Amino acid sequence: MLDHCSNDSETAARQAVIQFVEAINRLDHWHKSAKITMGDSTLLAETSTTEASLEFPNITVANSLSHYWAFWIICATQIKRLTAQHPDISEDRLLIDGERPDNEVVSRKILQFSSSILASTGYLMREDMKLYGTASAFFPLHIARSALEMFGGGEEAIGEELRKNAEIIHRRGYDDVLLHIGTTLLS
Repeated sequence: MLDHCSNDSETAARQAVIQFVEAINRLDHWHKSAKITMGDSTLLAETSTTEASLEFPNITVANSLSHYWAFWIICATQIKRLTAQHPDISEDRLLIDGERPDNEVVSRKILQFSSSILASTGYLMREDMKLYGTASAFFPLHIARSALEMFGGGEEAIGEELRKNAEIIHRRGYDDVLLHIGTTLLS
């Protein structure tokens, strides 16, 4: 929407970036509050010989965190895109976790959150989660897969991570999730 605009778009882009930064700040505030409420044991890494996955205390925590990560990724990606297209709007107060949007630290955090979403796939698509997990996994998975392709598509390790995730989805019988992988959600 803001890609092909004139000088007035500079103001609109600045406002959008400010709103995305505020959204990230609110998301991070929610996450910190949720960690206090739920305790520090919100996720547990479980590594098997075939796949690394995250285990959660319950489906509510799994859904909350996977959607937190997805919305954080969307906001950070849009901030990066807008500040790259409109370099004059990038100011010191428009920081993501204390870093400028074009900083590699921000890209690494996007990749980290994307990997966390992929690692939660096994839990969300377990048989005992029924549709509560599977239905809620679609949106975060699409965001994570898009972000991994966008920010790390050339890296062999990320390609392997995406292939393993597709295998998990296929084994669980949810191939329809993979039908929309080519759908661009973040550009």
